[in-house]
Amino acid sequence: MNNTVLRPLYKELGFRSTRGDRFPTNIFPNIIEPGTKLGSISRDLAEELGVPRTIDVIEPATHDTGSAVAAAPIDEDSAYISCGTWSLVGVELDRPLINRKAMEYNFTNEGGAFNTIRFLKNVQGMWFIEQIRASLIRRGYNYSYQELTEMASKASGFKSFIDPDDPRFLVPLDMIEEIMKYLDETKQEKPDGIGGLVRIVLESLAMKYRYVIERMEDLTGKKIKKINIVGGGSRNWLHNQLTADFNNRVVVAGPDEATSIGNMLIQLAGLGYVNSLRDVREYVKNSFQLKVFEPNHTKQHEDAYAKFLDLLEKNS
Repeated sequence: MNNTVLRPLYKELGFRSTRGDRFPTNIFPNIIEPGTKLGSISRDLAEELGVPRTIDVIEPATHDTGSAVAAAPIDEDSAYISCGTWSLVGVELDRPLINRKAMEYNFTNEGGAFNTIRFLKNVQGMWFIEQIRASLIRRGYNYSYQELTEMASKASGFKSFIDPDDPRFLVPLDMIEEIMKYLDETKQEKPDGIGGLVRIVLESLAMKYRYVIERMEDLTGKKIKKINIVGGGSRNWLHNQLTADFNNRVVVAGPDEATSIGNMLIQLAGLGYVNSLRDVREYVKNSFQLKVFEPNHTKQHEDAYAKFLDLLEKNS
């Protein structure tokens, strides 16, 4: 039986399948909020760690993205990008947004800390850079991520683009070869070396973020003025700057360990030391160094984005 049994508007379980079958309610766990105390650690774990059993086990924001977003110092007019292998692009809402257009745009509603909703869309993220580096290592070139970023910063931009969410990039045999094939098939210019290849990826990601954010604005009625990038991808300064430039929005980068930080702060909330999501984010702002990237948006960025939209339309 294939069915989603959660009723997201009411945060309760519905116990009928699409065939109308009833489920016994006792086979489902209770729905609990992040910060809920679940009990104490087990005796075996306490003995293994050499600690007392008085240590509480507290439900965090469950998914790594949930904890990361809790630690993202966002405001009412902010979008967040939780950037790692994937980039989760979204906004925070008070209640689920469920309609036909949201379905067509492939947005999802996920439960967040303090009764919030993470309204977001998945975009491929640093997976490209990870796989390009792996391809290079197989060829005998062991460049660090920092070296790849510096090479990309010196390469010419605004030349060629990819759709980061094309399924062909999910599990390619060789990412470099797959990108080259894509450029061939879409009749685009090949990059000048590895730096040019990485720049194509980073520019394409920045434009895909804009594409998603514009649709998010359409769905929510929010005007997004700022983007907060958290997670490992926030350490890539060129990724952050290109995101600011192509989106014509201020980017705030950090914290890079947002998942761990959010997990810890939600546990503190469960213990009564933190009272609200606002408090959580104030702790983050006051405790971690955040970097601000101002946009340098030009006509070249607009022309490139128009070309990118045309590419998406032709290959959809």
